[in-house]
Amino acid sequence: MLDLNSFLSEHSAEYALVHDVVRLLTPAFPSIVPIYLWMTREGNNAARDSLGNLPLGIVCVYPRRPKVFAPRQQVLHIKINAHVLYTARAYQEVGVPVLAGIPLVADLYQYRIDSPCAWFELIGDDGPHDDVVQSLSLSGNIAGRRELPPSVRGPLGPTEPLNTIREKLRIAPWDVWLDRIRSVRKTDIPYSGTQRPWFAGAYSPFFLLVEEQTHQPT
Repeated sequence: MLDLNSFLSEHSAEYALVHDVVRLLTPAFPSIVPIYLWMTREGNNAARDSLGNLPLGIVCVYPRRPKVFAPRQQVLHIKINAHVLYTARAYQEVGVPVLAGIPLVADLYQYRIDSPCAWFELIGDDGPHDDVVQSLSLSGNIAGRRELPPSVRGPLGPTEPLNTIREKLRIAPWDVWLDRIRSVRKTDIPYSGTQRPWFAGAYSPFFLLVEEQTHQPT
């Protein structure tokens, strides 16, 4: 991984990922609110009052930045940190399905808001384990012989993100979800990857607040 270069931050990657995941989920979820959660903003009284007791499902999405050895190559690399995998398990345990996405571009000039993306389900594990690194072609297929561990599933087919979310989505009011997210953020996370995050939330997801007519309450 030391020879790989990044040309895009996670926050920049979010532009294409939000665009793509909303496109994938809209057939089943006509109302989708994408947020980057600050407890003092999206979690404050004004936000809670606006959502009231509305029954919501929550999806957690980790943006991953493409890594390359050199610009304009036909293979890029995704890294899913051990910290992320452990946190993904914690979110799954409180009823939040977790995805990771990566824009399929090999240099900054190619990047657009509608760039194609590859998606993975993060099933997570109890850790500590090593970071997961996988090679992808620009079409989103696995490149090379390295296999993903059971804690990561993908790259997902065109309908799999939607099917995964519909299967695992749970419904609760926003206040309940805020309490569950707080509990995950307070989790003591074992870590054995290449570099331990130096502050809480070093790998920050964004969330999708979704509604559907048929749901499974918690």
